[in-house]
Amino acid sequence: MAFDTNVDYDDTRAAEINAVGWVFTGIAIAAVFLKIFTRVESKRAGWDDFFIFFSMALSVIATAFVSYSVTLGLGRHAAAVVAEHGMEGYERTAYWQIIAYPFNIGAFSFPNISIAILIVNLLDPNPLRARLLYAMVILQVMIAMISVFLVFFQCNPTAMLWNPTLNGKCWSPDIFNGFSYWVSAYTTFTDIVLAVVPIMAFWKLHMRTSTKISVCIMMGLTMLSAIVTIVKATYLHLFTDHTDPR
Repeated sequence: MAFDTNVDYDDTRAAEINAVGWVFTGIAIAAVFLKIFTRVESKRAGWDDFFIFFSMALSVIATAFVSYSVTLGLGRHAAAVVAEHGMEGYERTAYWQIIAYPFNIGAFSFPNISIAILIVNLLDPNPLRARLLYAMVILQVMIAMISVFLVFFQCNPTAMLWNPTLNGKCWSPDIFNGFSYWVSAYTTFTDIVLAVVPIMAFWKLHMRTSTKISVCIMMGLTMLSAIVTIVKATYLHLFTDHTDPR
């Protein structure tokens, strides 16, 4: 396996990776605990609280694994990691990055189940709307989990994912990349629907316009998840890049 050696060996994104990961994870922890504390105090805790807490836990685990991978060399050029720590160091870095992937996917997928439950509980009873929303988010989680299986089954032996020097065979990167783009597109669609449905419902209510706008902005925050998903999709190809997956 030949790594690109025409790189700056001092170049690193370690601080950037840790900052983005822990800042957003910290915000998620604060928001989730505030939500759960409020619901427990009012004795109205439900399944939406369970799924949002579960998602937060997955996010913490994923960020911890990625952060540990950073200490091993993630964020630096592959050639720099190999030069300083040898091929074994590169393998450890790639291993923990890959192990974090299922937790990362779960952290992005399960929150929509919580949001769907919250929307169904907040809006007027509508069995058809509820079934469609639940079917949509469950399908999203299912296809996201399929992408996890694709990651670990794309190479034989699986260890080739973190040690590309092993003898074996991997599927074409186009298979995983293509499916991942499809998952990202469907996830973005789901995020948009979960933002638009409550906005449309609340906008029809008889209340002050300023209150409507405030509530709609709050419910429309799911759009931020759609934006993050789109940005993340632009980097998916790096997951199958074994020459310099920085």
